[in-house]
Amino acid sequence: MTLFIDVENKKLVQSLTSDRSVPAPVFIQGELSISGVRGTKNFHFNDIEWLYRVSYNPDNPHELLISGQKKGGHIFSWIFNPSKKYLYDLSDNGDVAYKAALFNGKCYYAKRGNGGFEDRHIVMAQNLRISELSYDDIVGNSQEANSPSMLKMLQNFTSATFRWASAGFKIADDETLAKRQAICDTCQYRKASARLGMGKCLKCGCSLAKLKLASESCPIGKW
Repeated sequence: MTLFIDVENKKLVQSLTSDRSVPAPVFIQGELSISGVRGTKNFHFNDIEWLYRVSYNPDNPHELLISGQKKGGHIFSWIFNPSKKYLYDLSDNGDVAYKAALFNGKCYYAKRGNGGFEDRHIVMAQNLRISELSYDDIVGNSQEANSPSMLKMLQNFTSATFRWASAGFKIADDETLAKRQAICDTCQYRKASARLGMGKCLKCGCSLAKLKLASESCPIGKW
């Protein structure tokens, strides 16, 4: 089993998938960020307002199963492969295969009843239709911020610790710290949510605790 974030219902639930692991997705309105040890890929979906659920296909872990809502209020269900750049729409007898799960060659989804948006029950698709969508028209503004490997980050940490010790364990004064913080706050290589909220530099891999070390400098020369 695996966990997915159900934004619509504001809870973590289990999906019908195997134990294979994939990078954890983080998502907001119309955007999806996939983070791995080497960096983060950000995807924007045109005309999409909400991403309600992201899971994956256990028969092909590179395929993400995405359900959400378009800006006009209509729901959708997709198969999305960011590495091979294809996108498919999922439907069953004309109904959106909402919050679909693929399992042992079958598709299960949440079919709406007559009691409103959340009146749904799980059914198996009887006439699943997989329709190709234009990837380039829907998926845009993707970019990748590379992060050093674990070995490189360990080397950077060891070197930084040695420099700090050699400098007498000096801490940056308040003025210097404030200037560094202001620069990092607006830097495109800063990932604020990493390191338990301490932040991470995607260039050197260090947490933003590095700002306090008087002996340290920005890996791209900003401070």
